[in-house]
Amino acid sequence: MFKLSGRMTEGWVDGLVYVDENTPYRKEDFYNSLKPNRLAQEEWWMRELEGFDRFYPERVNVYAPGYAFFAPDNLYNLGCKMIRLYDYDPEVIETNWRINKHISARIDFQQHLKNVVFDELEYDVDLVINTSCEVMYPFKELKKPYPEDTLFVLQGTNRPKKGNINVVPDLDAFIMSTGIEDIYYEGTMDEDEYQRFMVIGK
Repeated sequence: MFKLSGRMTEGWVDGLVYVDENTPYRKEDFYNSLKPNRLAQEEWWMRELEGFDRFYPERVNVYAPGYAFFAPDNLYNLGCKMIRLYDYDPEVIETNWRINKHISARIDFQQHLKNVVFDELEYDVDLVINTSCEVMYPFKELKKPYPEDTLFVLQGTNRPKKGNINVVPDLDAFIMSTGIEDIYYEGTMDEDEYQRFMVIGK
């Protein structure tokens, strides 16, 4: 379960101040990132990972986190020593430094402005988190450079909306699009009239 601390709220307030003063047109995006459905998405994968025996990831890549309120704290609490965020939105970078300053003061917290589809990334990790598979190419192409023992936590949706270029009809189609063959967990979560899918595996 996600727990809010004083240090976290201080960072969140600093992030809001930065958005208010520098990118006020992104306020809606900022607030949407704090909605209950976003927290539910993050708690879902965290709850499943916590249930895995003898899994202690130290190095993690997170794809397309946007305003990263929840994932860094979840991963820090899981014991991760290095968290690397990849996002192609330059306007979230400075905000995320402020949101997560309590994390960056304790572990190796990195942010990289890269296109995860076309740019070269660092692949030396135990775990990859992507809760936005619907906005990029099928993940089976993106997982190829990683070592065979890398664990992937992937989410997608059947929600058609602007920017969702990889919408899938059901869980089976989503799993097929990810290239995950050794499945540790698969499931579906209702989101209003649509569904979110998740698969964890290698």
